[in-house]
Parts: sequence; structure tokens; C-alpha cells
Amino acid sequence: MAQTYSDNCYAPNSSPQVDMPLVEQNFAALKSSFSGASAPANSVAGMWWYDTGTHILKIRNRTNSAWQNVWDLAKNKPVITNLSNEITAPMINSALKSPIAGVEGLRTLGVGAKQACAGNDSRLSDKRAPLDAVPGSILVGGSDDIEETRSAVMTKIKEVTVGFPGGYRIDFNLNNRVNNVVFHSYAQIYRNGSAVGALRSVYNNESKTFSQNIYGWRAGDLCQIYGRSQHQGTPIPQVSNLRLYVSQAMVVY
Repeated sequence: MAQTYSDNCYAPNSSPQVDMPLVEQNFAALKSSFSGASAPANSVAGMWWYDTGTHILKIRNRTNSAWQNVWDLAKNKPVITNLSNEITAPMINSALKSPIAGVEGLRTLGVGAKQACAGNDSRLSDKRAPLDAVPGSILVGGSDDIEETRSAVMTKIKEVTVGFPGGYRIDFNLNNRVNNVVFHSYAQIYRNGSAVGALRSVYNNESKTFSQNIYGWRAGDLCQIYGRSQHQGTPIPQVSNLRLYVSQAMVVY
């Protein structure tokens, strides 16, 4: 171990017998990182010192005013500022605690209220239930074609498939194609073959648009318009512009 360092190995009029031992002494000091139980003299910024008393490798700070601990050679680990001993689980847990809630931020895997679920947990799947529809003014489906029937009993004239559960504003146009003040044409909203809407009627070549909010739809239900003539063959009810409206754009997951 060596700590002495000479800044002038080539003094005027000195001989190799004097200078070479100083050079050897300097190399020995550098080789051992100025090892010793006390700090070496003539320190400079960036200078290393192996403190043999504490077995800590130190470096002189940039202002040459203090020694900074770098590595614990006895325990073969870095020296971390502001930690006086080993990094322990309680230290980590304390550091991870929310300053407001006072509980650890990392959770174990599980299904309890204070546990986190795994990445392959079925609760994280994309099989989420779609939003329920609410009647509104945004068009989400329909059929505008003109279709008719000559039957005197309620007969399916038009149908569309409902995409989301919930409620819809349902509009349709009913036209009596025969100019006759006596005979009426009838139409009504059905769901999967069962009547759910009010019975509507027109007569004497009349055409009207009817609107009604109907709830209780499920995805895949058939929204249908059934109609009939007052008498077989005449008049002829025509249905067009069957349209479904909701209050907001619906999202398919």
C-alpha cells in the first residue's frame, strides 16, 4: 500500500538515483488507489482513495472539498447515497407506498380487493358487453325501399336486424295506395313476430310518417313492420323508410 505522491520527480540537479524511486513510489500509489486508513495528502478533484479502514473505494468530488463513497469492497456492492445499510424489502415497500393512502403501490396477483390480476386474466378479455342504446336522432340502421301487401291479415312487410340492446326511436312511412275514403291501410311495429308498437292507419291515398320509442331490444332481434288492408286486395298499404335512431354513436368492441 502506498499513499505518498511526489509532484516533482525531476528536480534540477537531481540524479536518477533520486528521481526513479519517486517515480516508482508514484506508480505504487496509483496502482493501489492511494490505499490507506487515512486520506492521502495533496488530494485533487477526481482522485481515487481506497480507505482500508472502512474498505470503501472513494473519489474526490469535483470541488476537491470532500470524499464521495463509491464501492464497498468488503461486501462487493455500490454505496448508495442516503442509505446507511442494506436495501431491504421494508425499505422498498415503504418507498412504494402512496403518501395519501399509505398502502403499497405494487400488489400481488389474485382476485382479492387488494390484489392485481394477471395479464392473461379472463377479466381483461375483449368480451365486453356493448353499450345499451337510447332513443335519439342518430340514424343507426333501416330500410328505405317501398314494400307492400294485399293481405287482409297482419303480414310482415319489412324487417331489419337490431345491432345493440336497449331502446330505439323507430320511424316508418305508411301510404294508402288507393284513393278511397272508406277503406284503411294498417301497419304496426313488431319484434320477432310479436306486436310491440301502436297500430297505425291511413286512408284515401294518404301518406304519413309515424315515430315511436320502443325499449327492450336485444342484439340480433328483428325489428319488423307488419301491415294489412282493411279488405283483401284493396286498399294496398305501402311501407317505406323504416329507420332506427339512437342518442349517441354506438361502438362495437
